[in-house]
Amino acid sequence: MALGVLIGMTILAIPPAFAQSAPSGVAEEDFTVTLGDGWVSRAKLTYPARQAGPFPTVLLIANPDVTMDFLVPPIINDPIYKDLAEYLSARGIAVVRYNPRYVTGPGEYADQDKVFAQTPPDMLADAERVLTSIRANPRVDGQRVFVFGWSFSSLAATALAVKVPEIAGLILVGPISTTDRQVFIEDYTEVVLPYLLTFAPDGRITAEAITRAQAGDGGLLAIILTGFAFTDPKVTDRIAVNPFFDKNGDGVLDLNAEILPNLGAWVDTDPVVAIMRMLPNVYDQAASLRQSVLILQGENDGSSRVRNIRGLNNAFANHPDYTLRVYAGLGHSLSPARGVSYDNFTFYSEQPKADMAAWVLARAARIPSALPRTGGSEQPATLALLALFSVLASGIGWWLRRAAVR
Repeated sequence: MALGVLIGMTILAIPPAFAQSAPSGVAEEDFTVTLGDGWVSRAKLTYPARQAGPFPTVLLIANPDVTMDFLVPPIINDPIYKDLAEYLSARGIAVVRYNPRYVTGPGEYADQDKVFAQTPPDMLADAERVLTSIRANPRVDGQRVFVFGWSFSSLAATALAVKVPEIAGLILVGPISTTDRQVFIEDYTEVVLPYLLTFAPDGRITAEAITRAQAGDGGLLAIILTGFAFTDPKVTDRIAVNPFFDKNGDGVLDLNAEILPNLGAWVDTDPVVAIMRMLPNVYDQAASLRQSVLILQGENDGSSRVRNIRGLNNAFANHPDYTLRVYAGLGHSLSPARGVSYDNFTFYSEQPKADMAAWVLARAARIPSALPRTGGSEQPATLALLALFSVLASGIGWWLRRAAVR
C-alpha cells in the first residue's frame, strides 16, 4: 500500500529522454495547467485522429513523484500511462495525463523536498484543477469525463468523483481499499518476508541475506520494503541490519523472536501510514459515489492484495453500477506476475485495457453527448437541425393550443 510514496524515497538516478511520438490513428495535443503553489505543469491530451470531437475522456490522476507517463527511473522505465492513453485513444476515447506538481521530467524535480511532501489532499486539489481546465477543451466532452486512479492515486480519484458528481464514472486499478493497521503489517507478512526468507530459510536474516535479496528477482514492493524496514538507515557504506528489530544486537534478525513481535511497532513509526489516511480509503468513500465504478485487480497484486479488494463488494453492495474484474496471473500494473512477492511494473496487459475501453464506451453511450465542437462543418449543421426542430415544435404547440380553443 505504501508503494507510491516509497518509490519516491528510493529514486537515485536521472534517466535519458523518452520518445513521445504517437502511433498512427492517435493525435496528441500539449498544454499546460496551473496546479497548486502556482506550479505550471506540462500536460497532454491524446485523442482519436481524423475524428470529430468532443470525445468521452479519461483523466489519469497523477501520483506525486512520477511523470505523466508513469516513469520512475530507474525503477519503472516503461511509459505505462502513455501506452494506456494511446490504446484508449485508438478506440475512440480521449485521455488526459499531466506531470504532478514540481515534476519536470522522468526523475527530474524542481524541488525534491516539495515533491515528496505532497499529500493525497494535494493530489485531489491538483486533479480538480486539471479537470476544470480540460472541460474548456473543445475535444473533451465535459459531460462524459471519467477519472482514473491507480494505487496511491485511487484515493484522490475517488475523492474527486465524490466531490464532483458530474463526473461520468470512476476507474480504479489496484486501489487502496482499506487503511487498517493490519493491512500494513500484511505488506510484510504476506509479501516481503516470504521473499526474504528464500534467502534465509532458517528464519535468521543476516545482512548478507538482505544483500542477496535486494539483488534478487523479487517484486518491487518486496525489494523496497526489505531495505526500508530491515536495513540500518544510518549505515551508508554497506548493508547492516536495522537495530529497531535487532534487539539483542547480534547482527541477525530472528523471524520469530525479533521481527514478528515488533512489526506492529514498526508500522506505527512509518510516516506513510499517516499520509495514506489523509483522504478516506475507497471502502469508506463507496457509499458517497453515484457514478458508474469499474475496478480492475490483478490476482497476484502484491501492493493491493486481492482479498482486500474483494472486500469492496460489501461496500458497493447497493451501488447501481459497480463492476469488479479480477485477472488471474496479473499483478499491480495488470501485467504478468508469478506471485505477490514477485510483482513488478510494466505495461498493462491487453485484456484489462480492452475491458476498460469497452466499459468507458458503454457508459459514455448512455450519457447524452455535448454538441460537437470540432470537425469543421458538423457544428453548423447540427445547430441548423436543432433550430429546425425548435421551429417545428413551436408550430405544433401553437396548432394544439389553437385546436383546444376551438
